Amino acid sequence: MKDLMSEDSSMGIFDRAMLRQSLTDLKTRPDTPSAQMIPWLEELLTSERRQPGNIGTREAVVAAFRQCLADAGFSHGRIAEIGGPFNSVAAEFPEFTFEWLSLYPVEGRDDVRVCNICDARHLEGQQYDAIFSVSVMEHVAEPWQAAHHMSRLLKPGGIVFHAAPFSYFYHGAPADYWRYTPDAFEALFPTFKPLMGRFHGQARRRDNRGSETNPVAGDGGADFAVDAFGGWRENWTTFYCGQNCPDWAKERRQAEIEQITVDLMRQYIVRGAKPHEAAQIVSHGLRRTDLSQSLKLRHTTRRRGIYVKPSACVSLYKERDARGISVSSNTYANMETFEMLLNTPTPRRNVVRKLCSKLAKRILR
Repeated sequence: MKDLMSEDSSMGIFDRAMLRQSLTDLKTRPDTPSAQMIPWLEELLTSERRQPGNIGTREAVVAAFRQCLADAGFSHGRIAEIGGPFNSVAAEFPEFTFEWLSLYPVEGRDDVRVCNICDARHLEGQQYDAIFSVSVMEHVAEPWQAAHHMSRLLKPGGIVFHAAPFSYFYHGAPADYWRYTPDAFEALFPTFKPLMGRFHGQARRRDNRGSETNPVAGDGGADFAVDAFGGWRENWTTFYCGQNCPDWAKERRQAEIEQITVDLMRQYIVRGAKPHEAAQIVSHGLRRTDLSQSLKLRHTTRRRGIYVKPSACVSLYKERDARGISVSSNTYANMETFEMLLNTPTPRRNVVRKLCSKLAKRILR
């Protein structure tokens, strides 16, 4: 491969012109052993070029965001873009009013609001129709906190749109924490109705060498330096959009309650309880628990938490197949959390805790 590389390059940078010339030479000598490289070299040259009909990542982001705004019913409104106003997509959406939530102020710009999205308590809630970011979420240290504040800042019916890398070289700005899949974003926004969740891979084989200020080997070290095969060649971007739909959130919450009920019923029945006995424990115990924003069981200080009648617990369990509810992968974890909550003494929980303990001891002895 030495003849395919620039002679004046100490790093072995791939010289495409020389590669094309070498390919032409090989085709004139098809009987030589090196001719077996012809299909491989052709594929390499082809795959790193933009194919007909393919668009760049920025153009794809703009098109996807526009589609999501239309799907959510927005033709105008207020958009908060996370990051600074430089290199923004705002010019592509003149019908919308943009503000930027940035770590740094910009002199003379009232539309830039200093904000760490992981702690935006100083910003008024429910003020934006959409929150948007590109290549930002991988640099956010606590994305679960960021998701909480974005949810609070959105109006009912508003959307979040994020484009973040799934596969990309390490690039500290100042730090690089995460890589994302559509599943990861759905986990961050569990009560949002998914409008989009997919990978963009039309630039997958792009010869990504970074930039002068942020080269591909800048943080990763010499092992990731540009070589005869070029730079980083596995470029995937995740597109996600979720909508803050209160009705959908209620349905999602109810579905999770039913799932947890089935999981708990299953665990107690496996331990030897009859369905109506397991239902007594589960029903009374759930009344002193609630679901967090991430739909996990937690303590509640309210007089009544999750209310599922014992008869409903039995019905849910018996009809689980017809309802499409299978025992989840979290069944054991849900049981451990449930029993931990039951055994945590609080004034309001003592009566229920004693009842559940008494029932459990009698049933499971």
